[in-house]
Amino acid sequence: MIRPLRPVVAVVAPDAQPSLTHRPAGGFSPRSRITSARTFDFLPFSKRADTFMPETLSLIQGFRVLSCAPDGEPIKDERAATDLVGEAWGQRAEVIVIPAERLDDAFFQLRTRIAGDIMQKFTTYRLLLVIMGDISQHTTASSALRDFVHETNQGDHVWFLSSPEHLDERLARRAGA
Repeated sequence: MIRPLRPVVAVVAPDAQPSLTHRPAGGFSPRSRITSARTFDFLPFSKRADTFMPETLSLIQGFRVLSCAPDGEPIKDERAATDLVGEAWGQRAEVIVIPAERLDDAFFQLRTRIAGDIMQKFTTYRLLLVIMGDISQHTTASSALRDFVHETNQGDHVWFLSSPEHLDERLARRAGA
């Protein structure tokens, strides 16, 4: 069962531009101008204040899950992964779901080591990383990637899943364990 979390109420100036100083989930800096009330579902920002990352936070089988939007900025390197780890920690998320289409094609080429670097970042911070979506075009092109995905799905740190229903099932099993 997927249940969205309660909206966050923040008080900011009506003309305020999105920036790290106007981040409702993480509090306000002393420089924030407080003038009126607005309600936000969840408005995280990357370290670059001009880049908006529309993620949603929900509760699935008792786990706080941060889901990235499919149309966001591509995740190409460890720096982008670090930004996502920061957002997940800021929201106390335990699971982060990244749509497969957000990942750069180099992620699926194991010789680049990008997949390992990104996955290690989430594992280091004890976050369950879920790559959600169809990656069959990549796995048919590489038997090494196909084996890697199979082995990774046997563990508890990174899962490659095709649908939200599979995520719900896996989290239910994990909650019951």
